[in-house]
Amino acid sequence: MKSEPLDVFAAGLAYLGNVHVDYDDERIYFIPSMYAGELRHMTLRNMPANHEWSSFATEDDSQQIMFTELQSLRLLYNRLYMDDDSGEPIEHGDDHPWTLQFPALETAAIHCTVDRCPLLEYAEFPEIMDSLHIEARPAVFRAIARRGLPAARRLSLEVSRGSGANPSVFADLDAILDSAGMSEELALCCSDRELRVVRGDITCRALTRLEVSGPVSVDAMVGLVGTLPNLVRLALWQLTFEERETNLPIPEPEESGWVAPLSTKLARLTISYHPDRYSAAEVVPAAQYMLLRAPALETFVAPHYVQERMAEFVQRFAQQAPRLAEVTLERC
Repeated sequence: MKSEPLDVFAAGLAYLGNVHVDYDDERIYFIPSMYAGELRHMTLRNMPANHEWSSFATEDDSQQIMFTELQSLRLLYNRLYMDDDSGEPIEHGDDHPWTLQFPALETAAIHCTVDRCPLLEYAEFPEIMDSLHIEARPAVFRAIARRGLPAARRLSLEVSRGSGANPSVFADLDAILDSAGMSEELALCCSDRELRVVRGDITCRALTRLEVSGPVSVDAMVGLVGTLPNLVRLALWQLTFEERETNLPIPEPEESGWVAPLSTKLARLTISYHPDRYSAAEVVPAAQYMLLRAPALETFVAPHYVQERMAEFVQRFAQQAPRLAEVTLERC
């Protein structure tokens, strides 16, 4: 909808409860004025970072806009400035005239493909939300580490694809996660396939979920499980086997010496790798080792050519390690 037809319906849209606006990359979308206090669910996509929020302001809103009833919010920032019809950037709106207040907000998902997240700079949130998800580039997490985040019972951070494979982001992520003392669930997803995770990169002991798309060595995998005691779900999509230092002893079923279990709550483990770089024979010992060392494991997910050998392994150890029979083997 362009600005002209929107003006026709402006009066009827003033008291919407739900609103979903997708800003166009080629033309400006002007949304009509609407009463912020009536909105309960709002999604704004493809927003410029200098979005002014003037459509939600009333004549009485001199310094703040109150989203009194808003319960869920989804935002996607995909460029710094709004473009006019000629394609030239419109740079007004950087100095935001209002403070946005969300006293009833329960869930928020914020995606930033640019190096700024203005909403976190000038908005006020409730004392604690139910869930907060932020997908962003390293520069945004650097700013968040300095400024802090709204509290949420479930906090999820995601490093965007194509973020530059900057390993310094892990220090900022750990600082953010370590400060999330009110969160019951802490999740971290590294979606950049070029961002390598090594031992010591991720150290927040309260982390409950971790997913890494970039390279992770077997040493790093064992280190993550061993040093993150509250980790419940772990997914590693590029497991690597070069320069392995960790010994992976797999005892025979009749041997009395068993691999000592790790102190971990890990219940679901997913691993994958490049089959053109490594063979299943290289992967299977690492998978067997993790099954023996993760006493709370319920589900193990791996490619089918690994799972065939894992099923044989579980049968061999049926008497000495009966809990392995309770592990669900799934294929990815």
